[in-house]
Amino acid sequence: MRNSYRSLALRSFRLGAFVFTVLFMLLSFSAAHPARAAEVKIGELPPGWMEREPINEAIDRYFVYQEKATVLAELLTLVEELPKSLTPEEYLEALKKNSMPSFSGYAALEDEPVKLHDRNALVHRFHFSNGQNRLKAEMYVFVEEETGYVFLFDTTDDWFRKLQPKFLSFVTDVLQFPDIPAPEPTPEPTPEPVKPTPAPVKPEPTPEPEKPEPTLEPEKPEPEKPEPGKLPEFKPEDELPAFEEEEGFLHSESETLLIELPEGAEEKDRDDEMVNIAGPDESQIIVALFESPEVAAEKLAEEVEGMRKHGSSTLECGDRPAHTTLYSERVKGEGSFAVLAVTWEESGAVVAIRMPSSKYAGAAEWVKAMLCSVEILEE
Repeated sequence: MRNSYRSLALRSFRLGAFVFTVLFMLLSFSAAHPARAAEVKIGELPPGWMEREPINEAIDRYFVYQEKATVLAELLTLVEELPKSLTPEEYLEALKKNSMPSFSGYAALEDEPVKLHDRNALVHRFHFSNGQNRLKAEMYVFVEEETGYVFLFDTTDDWFRKLQPKFLSFVTDVLQFPDIPAPEPTPEPTPEPVKPTPAPVKPEPTPEPEKPEPTLEPEKPEPEKPEPGKLPEFKPEDELPAFEEEEGFLHSESETLLIELPEGAEEKDRDDEMVNIAGPDESQIIVALFESPEVAAEKLAEEVEGMRKHGSSTLECGDRPAHTTLYSERVKGEGSFAVLAVTWEESGAVVAIRMPSSKYAGAAEWVKAMLCSVEILEE
């Protein structure tokens, strides 16, 4: 049984001969022109991954993943110089039009927006054939300035679910992205020279104004008494005293949470710990304040159990740094959803935002503004 398994695996993963005949044409704009040096580098390889020599100059680097000397998957990296800066969506569409039809038995499955080290990227999943087996691929596509990057993982359709975490771990932990340059310091304004203060001029004495005669304050009218047999009349809102708004959005025994919700957000329901809100871009926003950070972590772990993790980042804004983690989940009959979970150090505060995956990239501006507005006050 062991020998037959290994021979089947080896037959299934002799992909290079097929893939290389196709992927040397994958670069959509400049396949015959070498791309400039990649700014995105590859760090130390995790166990099981090995680099091999590409057999075509269009492929930047080539890796295989193996267990017990049996190759189970492969990774091809491609880098190309673009004629202009493109969004990941524009770049992927060019690849679909110019390159993907070259794969034998190509069948697109889905596109999913993801975040790679705070960069927008897309994952394109598809089936194809190597002439013997149906294969499944996961292709990460993103752009740095005017350079396009493709990281293409593939394996057999049967092995894909088991090996997919290996692919995600590679792009999140092994890829090394260039640092975002710090903004240039704003020059300090040159102080204006101090002008000498003129000697004070003694003012002429002014006659004291005549004291006005005291006036009697008008008497406050007695509250109207309803006539016998009638109910009190309901006065218009502008004649009633204003209600004092309770400070803060949520309260616990030790903290108060303040947050500015995006325009158009509508509160649906709340209890002592949690508020459910309908937000823009078909989103559902949960704002919660638990009694301790440990309880918050436990509740959040229950909510994201079974979801796929895409990456984490820290927002240095607002009252204190916000730690964000992006997940995704698929709901049968409804599609793919992005779930962004946010926590704050030494706080029981949690914010979770769930929306269709296709809406995630376009919602970044209001999501960041809302998270940066959070203030956590200790009682």
